[in-house]
Amino acid sequence: MKRREQVMVGACVVVIGGSLWFALSPSGTSSKTNLITLDQARAKTTESLSNVRRLRTEQTALEPTVKSRAYSDPANQLVPLVIGSLQSAAERAGIHLREVRPLRPKLVTDEGD
Repeated sequence: MKRREQVMVGACVVVIGGSLWFALSPSGTSSKTNLITLDQARAKTTESLSNVRRLRTEQTALEPTVKSRAYSDPANQLVPLVIGSLQSAAERAGIHLREVRPLRPKLVTDEGD
């Protein structure tokens, strides 16, 4: 090899060695970690599980109320029923409705489960 090639190979070795050293050596600054102790993790897990249990019991308590207040009729039968209840509520409130124009029914999917 010529002298110039030897210098280039040496420079490449130095650059690669320096890059590896900086990449693999730990940094001098102390970095904050998001790790918590085992006791804290267990406490948070217990709290989360109790919260899930509480929310599930609330949901099971509310489901009958929601089912009783929800309409189970098809949309074409439901529109006159809703308009009638709207007009009766307006009469009780002393409001005169000139016209009621319901929108076309849409299919609603339950994507929460």
